[in-house]
Amino acid sequence: MKIAIIGQQDFGKTVLDAFLNRGDEVAAVFCAPEKDGARPDALRAAAEAKGLQVHRFKSLRDPEATGPWRTPAPTSGSWPSCCSSRPRNS
Repeated sequence: MKIAIIGQQDFGKTVLDAFLNRGDEVAAVFCAPEKDGARPDALRAAAEAKGLQVHRFKSLRDPEATGPWRTPAPTSGSWPSCCSSRPRNS
């Protein structure tokens, strides 16, 4: 399964690791931009360390977020911050 992960921090990293350990393909990771002086986002850091495509937008509703969401063409999306997932076409 090809997955896009939308999340942040430690819980998002745990979800990323679980999908990768299961053998799923993570097409891209989406997380919020870090604020100045904030601790680094654990999900972003882990995704970048694994060479995954990382996108950071203030809102996924912004027009510039539409293109990157379609580019990796995930078959499923996972939002670990709210524990939900759904097929891409639903």
